[in-house]
Amino acid sequence: TLSSSSAASDVYKRQSLDTNQVDLLKKITANIALLLDLRIEQKEITSEKILNSLINFRKYDNELSIKDFEAFMSITSNLKVSSSDALKLIQKGICVKVGSSVELSTKGRELLSKNDGSFKIARFQLADDEIDYSIVEQYGIDSKIVSAMDVTTKLAFASGLEALRDAGLPLVAQEQVSSNGKRLVRGWKLPAIEQETTGVIFASVFPGYEELLKHAANNGADENGTFDRRFLLQILSMGHSQFAQWIGAKGPNTAINNACASTPAAFSIAEDWITTGRASRVIVVSADDTTSDVLLEWIGAGFAGAGAHSIGNIVEEVSLPFDARRNGMLLGMGGAAFVIEKDSASRSRGITPYCELLGSHIGNSAFHPTRLDVEHVSESFDKFITQMENVWNFDRHQIAEKTTFMSHEPATPPRGGSASAEIKALRTAFGKSAEKVVIANTKGFTGHPMGTGIEDAVTIYGLARGKLPPIATVSYTHLTLPTKRIV
Repeated sequence: TLSSSSAASDVYKRQSLDTNQVDLLKKITANIALLLDLRIEQKEITSEKILNSLINFRKYDNELSIKDFEAFMSITSNLKVSSSDALKLIQKGICVKVGSSVELSTKGRELLSKNDGSFKIARFQLADDEIDYSIVEQYGIDSKIVSAMDVTTKLAFASGLEALRDAGLPLVAQEQVSSNGKRLVRGWKLPAIEQETTGVIFASVFPGYEELLKHAANNGADENGTFDRRFLLQILSMGHSQFAQWIGAKGPNTAINNACASTPAAFSIAEDWITTGRASRVIVVSADDTTSDVLLEWIGAGFAGAGAHSIGNIVEEVSLPFDARRNGMLLGMGGAAFVIEKDSASRSRGITPYCELLGSHIGNSAFHPTRLDVEHVSESFDKFITQMENVWNFDRHQIAEKTTFMSHEPATPPRGGSASAEIKALRTAFGKSAEKVVIANTKGFTGHPMGTGIEDAVTIYGLARGKLPPIATVSYTHLTLPTKRIV
């Protein structure tokens, strides 16, 4: 019909989209489809959580009704509830009346930490062969390539690919035409336009250590009894280069070991790369596994020998962040990855990022290998907040009530540990406003995963959702905090 009329043809030409607009529309459509899938999945998960929460609520006291549960959930969501609607909750000591509002009591906060079915302490162990299977079967990585990886690289690979999917960054097929004319897929890479400007950083504290210990115990032999020719690839810190090779990221590429600050330090490096124009996008992959059968007896013994590891086999009794009874941490493991990119890069892809990185800071106290210089940490934090105030024109006391502080505290001993440094830093930087800051902590769920940025991922996702997991195993009667605003 359009060709039958020159006028209609002119209208069609005027309304047609150019190539860039079509590509952008495709990207937006793909992301909408992904978000819809996630929304449906989240609704199913949310329904299950609500049901579990209601069951736990009734178990706490069977005299409480559905109406009481509704009031309880409204209060936990910072919605206004009248004292008459919350009467039974007040009578049961779950809530208290403060002025004209109703708030959770200490008992109510303890109930909340137990009542959310979405956050539970999971005890599990993942064997190396299970990780190998997951990487090969779920992510399509060639088994020969996987056999040349250490467990940290495998974890980094999996988390990196998940981060790409979450960020809406596609991997497109790399095809090769055979001599008989057949098209063969040789791999999956970032779109060519994204490759040169995408960098990769691998954050890990103990990369390659597990394979090194295995080879040392086996005289370097492979499954056939000869020296393993994959030896160097398995023991070197190769997560950044191997991941970049797999996805075709040709931008700057490096690894960092900055102990348990490895992932935040990687963010700072990424910020510098993007600010100086070295890259438009940086993928940070992080992983560690000190709780494997091979590493635990060495790394665990090392932390215990240094007096930093708690001794005990009941998680709730030994993982005690900010608790006056704390006596050491528990080791953990995991992988986490992040896509950090210029604002213009996000807009061009038609996606909305989880959050914006306003600034970062890397410092060094030149003090002690296992203890923190509490005074220097506090001074550094205060200077950083001052710098951010000047750059972004805000007042720390005005934002305190809307601020979340993701604590690193792994329940290290009271003197010179993370808790004392963080408490001092908050009090120094925010003064009396420190009591308004919300403090979060993940170590009760994960243990200390070394260089893995699990708490960073939780922070980012929590800010986007407006909800953070509670501090596991917390005891309100033994807290040593400048604030009672903890999640």
